[in-house]
Amino acid sequence: MRRTLLLCALLLLVGCKQSPWNLGRWGSSQFGQGSIDRQKNRAVVIDPYPLNDIGPEVNPEGIERIRNYVGQARNFPTWMHAARALAESQGPTFPNASLTDWLAMAKRCMVVGSNGRIHFDYDMKIAEPFAQADGASNVDMWPAFEALAGRPVTLLRGALSDVLTPATFKQMAKRLPEAETVTVPKVGHAPTLSEPAAMAAINQLLARIA
Repeated sequence: MRRTLLLCALLLLVGCKQSPWNLGRWGSSQFGQGSIDRQKNRAVVIDPYPLNDIGPEVNPEGIERIRNYVGQARNFPTWMHAARALAESQGPTFPNASLTDWLAMAKRCMVVGSNGRIHFDYDMKIAEPFAQADGASNVDMWPAFEALAGRPVTLLRGALSDVLTPATFKQMAKRLPEAETVTVPKVGHAPTLSEPAAMAAINQLLARIA
């Protein structure tokens, strides 16, 4: 369950349709066992692993917040309505975002449907794992995370995140000391990756494998 929730959080909150980066391993659940097991079988591993505001443990409060709005299949008559709806639901996550920012985010995560209405561009079934009474799991994800040792890894955390706690982020850095750790200021879960601190971290990660 935890791995499913992590993947859902990634798809919903990192940029549902478009991403400014095209990296070999990207996002929240890519330290999961399936991806890591495939990497173990490779003779040469060069894929970068940027993990954006997610880790082997997630804060139940953040998952509960996501559960409250994900999969509602809302639709809007105009892009302005869509942008304002995002601002209403995600305002605490991006307190400094302007209306222009919300419009850009809406156009990344939504499309115009055949009826002319604007709706989210993801499968509403992604909400099903969040509907479970308890998103916790007995699966220990730390060994899968630690299997990234020796690979180029960057760990990002939004300073206001309610999904990745400071304590978990600190523990991630301790268990993977070669990874670059970056706290993106003034944003929550998850950084859009257009922030200067996030862009600089990604550029540095790419430089490591150039």
